[in-house]
Amino acid sequence: MNPKVTALGVAVLFIAGTAMADPVIYVAAGSANKVLAIDPVSNKVVKEFDGVENPHALVVTPDGEYV
Repeated sequence: MNPKVTALGVAVLFIAGTAMADPVIYVAAGSANKVLAIDPVSNKVVKEFDGVENPHALVVTPDGEYV
């Protein structure tokens, strides 16, 4: 994982998901204006959510459906 991404990630949240879903780590990348989804097994970014203005915290709904 890129150390700059780690430094920019103000909030890191581990989502276990349902029994059918693989776990994913979501990182708010602050001034990069994006949220990253990271596979904890391979330690690689699997998806980027661009255009999120200065994300600095993440919250999960109680049912785990939304981040």
